[in-house]
Amino acid sequence: MHHWLALLLLCLAARAGAAYTPLTTQQVADQVYALIGETGPRSAQNHALNNNLAFIVTPQGVILVDTGATPRAARLIEAAIAQVTNQPIRWVINTGSQDHRWLGNSYFAERGAQLLALERTVRVQR
Repeated sequence: MHHWLALLLLCLAARAGAAYTPLTTQQVADQVYALIGETGPRSAQNHALNNNLAFIVTPQGVILVDTGATPRAARLIEAAIAQVTNQPIRWVINTGSQDHRWLGNSYFAERGAQLLALERTVRVQR
């Protein structure tokens, strides 16, 4: 009986963790949004989303500014955007070479997004 109770508690804890998101969406202008990360240090709990990102909704699709530090962070970003629009993320702009700005690139590229960055940023990313 104790094993079933422990398993149930573990499942509930996992479910609660899955619902957590370290991002707050804030509209800053018409069709322009900020994704505000936590202000503390990077952690497993905040998926290294202790920075701010942005997205712009256009009739052709979403422009995402920076992609987070992990594929899990990228999924959280995508989920936050999906709360605002059902438009696909078509373009990603990397604003710098810090890892929390671009390590989620592959997640969005696999879904068809075009990646855009300065040449010097791309050199550092490689």
